[in-house]
Amino acid sequence: MSEAQKEAVSEPWASAADFDAINLSTLLEPVDRADEFALERALLDAMKTAEEAGQDSSARALRLFAIICSFHLRVEDPAQPWGPRWESPEGRSYTASDLRGEPTRVLADYVSKIEHPLLRARVADVVWYNDRSQHEAATIAIESYCDLIVRRLDGSLKARFEDLEDSVMDGVTWLRRAMQLSGLSGRRELSDALKSAASSLYDRALASGHYVNFVNIAQIRIDHDLVDIATVARDAETLAQSRVGGEYPMAVQGAWNLAAGCFARLGDKESERRCRERSVDETLRMREQVDSSSARAFWTRKAIAELRSAGAFAQRIKQLRAELRELQDASLDEFGQFTLPTDLSDQRKAVIELFEGLGLPEVLLQFAIVPRTPTIEQLKSQALENRKTSILGSLMSSSYSDREGKVIAETPAGALDSEPDDEWIKAESLRTLDLFRHQIVGGFIEPARHNVMMRFPLEERHFEPIATMSPFVPQGHEFLFMLGFARFWQGDFASAAHLLLPQLENSLRHVLLNSGRESSKIKPDMLQEDRSLSGLLLNLRPELEEIFGADIINEIDLLFNFRAGPSLRHEVAHGKLTTGACYHRDAIYACWLIYRLMCLPLVRYWPDQVAPAIEHAAF
Repeated sequence: MSEAQKEAVSEPWASAADFDAINLSTLLEPVDRADEFALERALLDAMKTAEEAGQDSSARALRLFAIICSFHLRVEDPAQPWGPRWESPEGRSYTASDLRGEPTRVLADYVSKIEHPLLRARVADVVWYNDRSQHEAATIAIESYCDLIVRRLDGSLKARFEDLEDSVMDGVTWLRRAMQLSGLSGRRELSDALKSAASSLYDRALASGHYVNFVNIAQIRIDHDLVDIATVARDAETLAQSRVGGEYPMAVQGAWNLAAGCFARLGDKESERRCRERSVDETLRMREQVDSSSARAFWTRKAIAELRSAGAFAQRIKQLRAELRELQDASLDEFGQFTLPTDLSDQRKAVIELFEGLGLPEVLLQFAIVPRTPTIEQLKSQALENRKTSILGSLMSSSYSDREGKVIAETPAGALDSEPDDEWIKAESLRTLDLFRHQIVGGFIEPARHNVMMRFPLEERHFEPIATMSPFVPQGHEFLFMLGFARFWQGDFASAAHLLLPQLENSLRHVLLNSGRESSKIKPDMLQEDRSLSGLLLNLRPELEEIFGADIINEIDLLFNFRAGPSLRHEVAHGKLTTGACYHRDAIYACWLIYRLMCLPLVRYWPDQVAPAIEHAAF
């Protein structure tokens, strides 16, 4: 809340005498719409007139009612249904809780005198929301919402917008809120008025073909045992059938799904199967409304998933899988590339100058510790900054395809009004890390490797002291690490990647075991099995973070495990890492990261133990 609002809250809002100074019935008689905005405008206009006439008492009362009309009703959140119309870092507009205390008590005494049903419903609802002991206010609110529904259906109150006159969407909102009030206020049974309002809305939505509203109203009636399931099943199927081909497919699909769900509860498998298949038809109609092959492939995959969940559609699934394969192949032609020119000449020069004056032991140490990898907080901060500058991208989910066009991962969209979840942060971090790896490989690893190899022709023997001393290397795996890093420094990244990348998972288990943590699992048949990398990150992440630090484990997750990322563990384990991919910055960086993990535990012992052994191995 802004400072001005805080000052206003600390002052008397309006008294009973202020309310008696106005004639709401006469003032709001011209407002023939069930529209809180129209009410607010009428009240603000009257308030301005009162202020100009010096009628401060009337102005205070009118201002309070106008503010109540500005509250945002969120029926999807029954625990906190009233919210401010706008919020920003600088403050927010008023909300119901700002009226707690004396304003609520004054409103409770006056609410029954309000004739306009929408204002009466809002005031009564706010009173009960702020003071749960005001049971009479809850009753007035429920009756007022029912009155609103009746008046909207008989035409005595118009919709907010003329082109929505036939819609009953506002009625659904009032019905849901009235149902919530009835339950939250402890009523054991719904009132006759509430039952009648629900029935009238159901009949109107069905007769007028408003299938979205029909689905919502039908579900409300089902949840409160106000309708026979068989009736809803027949009505939903009839309505869906009547709208096929001429309406928005996803909305029509809701009616088919409602019918299928009702038939399932009735145990009518054949009817359920019929409706499920028609629901999938609507998904495929969505496919026909998009142009790109990748988008068409998305809807095809969705249809396959829906058929699988329904069961007994093997032949149609087979047909759709063939269509999906063709669409995925076609989608490869739609992929494009773009480049961002990056000048790393200064960075390369600095790296060359750093390594030119170092001996071999110091070279091998500095190569492991010089680059500063991004922390979790830095990645999160950058992701949130990207959300501000790329609003459209943050509001859209993303899908990731492999080289064959198959979608292998999807990440959620990020909401602008709430804290993003971990999956969204991970997906956004990939963009930052992709640029970072490009800089590390091109600006550090490659110039360092070229410079050092001109002075020291590194072979397996040079890495033997590090591999044998490092607690990261399991016994019996030393030569694999030695050979892998020799190939890495020599520029044979294909050999290095296939030697080193598979070592990560086993080395993590080795470190856990040596620190007293059990990394295996017992299967239902009582046989033990080592956890995969994904299993380690899922079940033993706190233990890994305690040993390696949260930042390193996050980097391992995003580089080796996260399906939307390079997912190098999966690529190597399943033989999908191509020769070209071994020379990509992700694989090169991953080999360097394993070298880093091997060296970090030895840093404190490097001058006295590791360095002399490296010098001895070099000659």
